[in-house]
Amino acid sequence: MKLVKNVEKNYDETLLNEYANIFDIPKFAVEHLFNMGLNSKEDFTRFLHPNIDMLYDPFLLSGMSEAVERIQRAINNKECILIYGDYDVDGISATTVLYRYLKNCDAVVKYFIPSRNDDGYGLTIDTLKVVVEKFNPQLIITVDCGISCYEEVEYLKTVGVETIVTDHHDIPEKVPNTIVINAKLKNQKYPFTELCGAGVAYKLACALSGKKLEVFLPIVAIATVSDIVSLTDENRVIVSLGLSYWDQYLPYGIKRMCESLDLKTISAQDISFKLAPRINAPGRLGTPLDAVNLYLEKKDEEIDRILNRVNEINTQRQEYCKIVIDDVTQMLKDIDLNNQYAIILHNKKWEAGILGIACARISEEYNRPTFLFSNIGENIKGSGRSFGGINISKAIASCADLLQNFGGHAAAVGLEMKEENFEAFKQRLNEYISNNYSADIFTPVQHYDIELDSLDLTLSNMTKLAKLEPFGFGNPRPIYKISLDSLAIKKACLIKDSHLLIKSGKLDAIGFNMAHQLKLIKNSESASIVVDAQINEYKNKKSVKEKIMAVEVEKFNYESSFYFEFLYALENYEKELVFSLGSYTQLSETNFKEILSSLKLNPFGNVFMCSTSKGFKRLKEIKKYLNYSNIEFNTISNKSLINTLVFNPELLNIKGYKNFILLDDLYNKNYFCLLDSKEKNFYYYLDNNNVASSIINVNLDRETFKQYFLAIKNTLNKKKIFTNLVDMFFVFKKLNPHILDINFMQFAFCMKVFMQLNIINIQNTVNGNKYYLTNNTSNLENSILYTNIKKLKGV
Repeated sequence: MKLVKNVEKNYDETLLNEYANIFDIPKFAVEHLFNMGLNSKEDFTRFLHPNIDMLYDPFLLSGMSEAVERIQRAINNKECILIYGDYDVDGISATTVLYRYLKNCDAVVKYFIPSRNDDGYGLTIDTLKVVVEKFNPQLIITVDCGISCYEEVEYLKTVGVETIVTDHHDIPEKVPNTIVINAKLKNQKYPFTELCGAGVAYKLACALSGKKLEVFLPIVAIATVSDIVSLTDENRVIVSLGLSYWDQYLPYGIKRMCESLDLKTISAQDISFKLAPRINAPGRLGTPLDAVNLYLEKKDEEIDRILNRVNEINTQRQEYCKIVIDDVTQMLKDIDLNNQYAIILHNKKWEAGILGIACARISEEYNRPTFLFSNIGENIKGSGRSFGGINISKAIASCADLLQNFGGHAAAVGLEMKEENFEAFKQRLNEYISNNYSADIFTPVQHYDIELDSLDLTLSNMTKLAKLEPFGFGNPRPIYKISLDSLAIKKACLIKDSHLLIKSGKLDAIGFNMAHQLKLIKNSESASIVVDAQINEYKNKKSVKEKIMAVEVEKFNYESSFYFEFLYALENYEKELVFSLGSYTQLSETNFKEILSSLKLNPFGNVFMCSTSKGFKRLKEIKKYLNYSNIEFNTISNKSLINTLVFNPELLNIKGYKNFILLDDLYNKNYFCLLDSKEKNFYYYLDNNNVASSIINVNLDRETFKQYFLAIKNTLNKKKIFTNLVDMFFVFKKLNPHILDINFMQFAFCMKVFMQLNIINIQNTVNGNKYYLTNNTSNLENSILYTNIKKLKGV
């Protein structure tokens, strides 16, 4: 994976040290804040010490004075006020804030939260007809919705209902012709545009009361974090204050939820990953009224019922999400992703409420924008999530004539269409992405903020870094790049068979489910890792723990190139099948630039392979013509089919790719025979320096094989798991000094023959290859490798 620094800028060391001393934060934290755009001591003070006086005057929002006057008149005249919300955390929180405030003012106030499946997002005329008949309101106040509902607001006028729209979403071309409060509206004095829906509702309540209303700040903090708006400027103040007032003003039902989750202290991260999914769950799969009642209810018995229900729904959400992801994974096995720029799938059995979550996970795993659809009534309805900066809102807008409904923003969308338009939509969307974005945008990258020495990751520094909290969107926790050479790594191993552990200096880092990176690191002279460092507390003892987010190899180690080259040479003679289904193209000095330049146009489907020192030299010579985004060792763990370079490839484990570019010499096409098919293209260099001269030096006599078999048996009695045959050979050599003229060529030849004859079996484990003896016996002549080398020697 490619590592990219978010801000490439150097700062004066004296200035960094000065700010670090003044504000008592690590020097790298100062650099991080500079990178975020803070450039004065006043900026630092405001950022590090937020207080309630930093909240802006709500009357700076256009439409606020008119809204206050209209709502006050409704309160005084006992008009029925209906708050029309949304079914997510932000909409539910906004509804709660305004409902509680108006209720305390003795207003006649009710609320309505639409159903995701029955009513859809925002205001619809069909739903409004039901709402007007049920509640008979004189004034509707929308929260977290309504900015795109011009026609719906006009309909309400025809039935005698006035509307105030409060929202935070992007401004459409046609804004409702009524009182509108939205910080994104142009030509207003409000200095901050990124309030969430609950933030706007809170501002309205503050304007109505003439006070700061600290009592609502924990609720608005939950919404601000959950809706992933920027935790900068006023939002940072809101969340910081909301967390500080947490114990004092948190609604009782949410407090009980925190207790059930054993959250004694709370952070923005806890809100994101523990509270928000549960508050969101009823709106996805149940009734969003359960979530509203968590904010409003005070009776223990009722809260217990709601919490049990919310937990059941959240568990159900996780199960449904797993079903969708498993289904998608299975469906993709039958789809050629080499020329697909987006994943677009439909299954009428999927639960529509969780498709957005599933889209996000699939998009990240396969490096493509993802759209998943389910059946709702006569149409299919879906969600989409972006990848790599692709604006999927513009992408689906290009298909507007095929859609019944659509909306969202650059990274996330919702859309609805007739099922008969699905195939046309797939084709059109793929064409749009292919025509409007370069192949480079699909390159998986890991961004980082600071390049750091592992010795700086001290408990003292991480404790001081907490002054930058709350972390979240717009104010992320700094992510660090740490460069390591092989000598600096004290320990690199696997724990629990699947997690990578690296220790070096102050670094104690774990990469969850990153077992595949161990071989790459162990075969490299140096590597860089990107880590997220946090304080961990265990048995009242605090320490710094790092989570590995990405690994990038910088210098691959080819000291053992002779050994790998000989193993590669043997692979060329291990098979007798010769196919001609695929397309075979010889690379030469005259055509490789043209061929490789054409291949790099597609970000997917190209795998470059290198097993010899000659191939490694070619790699360095032609690197500028190669477009590989991923480097791996032996096998490919990335599912995306993104262009990849594989050192010492295990061919049977490289699946799905269309173009195989061998940077080594090809001695015969048998090397590719198990991959050969009409859909595959093979590129190779001609054998200019035949290694047969080294292969013919191996002995074929039975006595040599018997001697090596007994020595191998002795070795496997002592140790069974090795990284590869090269690793095994050095142990073999040490344990069997009695063999005269012991050499790697004879050892590898015997091992390969024994494995072909099923006398020795191999099992891939996360810790390496496990070799073990079977009870099988066989004639050496039954080995294809043995007979091919015999023919080569002319015996």
